[in-house]
Amino acid sequence: MLPPAAKKGAKPYPRSAAPGKADRLNTKGMGDDTYWLGDDNKRFTVTQLQALPTNSAALKAYLVDIFKNRKPTSDEAWSQDEWLFRVASQILTSPVTAGTRSAAYKMLATVTGVKSLGTTKDNQGRSGDTVTFTFASPSGSREDRLIISPQTGMLLAEESLPVGAGNGAASRLVAGTDYLSIGWTDAPPSPQIPLATDHPGGGA
Repeated sequence: MLPPAAKKGAKPYPRSAAPGKADRLNTKGMGDDTYWLGDDNKRFTVTQLQALPTNSAALKAYLVDIFKNRKPTSDEAWSQDEWLFRVASQILTSPVTAGTRSAAYKMLATVTGVKSLGTTKDNQGRSGDTVTFTFASPSGSREDRLIISPQTGMLLAEESLPVGAGNGAASRLVAGTDYLSIGWTDAPPSPQIPLATDHPGGGA
């Protein structure tokens, strides 16, 4: 799921990147508009997410319109392609329909700068089809990867590494998240089976 959007007057929610127990946030009572796409706190309800386009061209046009009209709160200046890659990864872990998820994958193929790395393994040792995008910054370029299960089409992991780290470079992770399970449930997660695990190299 996407991180909950901050409400006016809400207390900060610090997160640690140190190894240990999985970090969780209970969004009960925060309202239905607890999901966002992008960097400008544009919030979405589950109903709105479920209504996102299921056609890749229509989804891209919808997101590009958001990008062009957004009021970013981040100091980082995103290009349109950088922003689309980032938002696609958010869509893939949000409560959207299977059609929207499929459209997001197809949209990624049209984003300039997205490349296929073929098959790689995530931090859990699971193999998946991997696409990557390079983000340049004054502090050094990084390569963000999405590892996708070829069997289910679900996102297995997000990883951020130094450019040129190559395959099997888990020890060089800057940040990353492994998704052990993504789906609907009426029960809270078991402490023994976290829904997502942060890599020791950083938080996501």
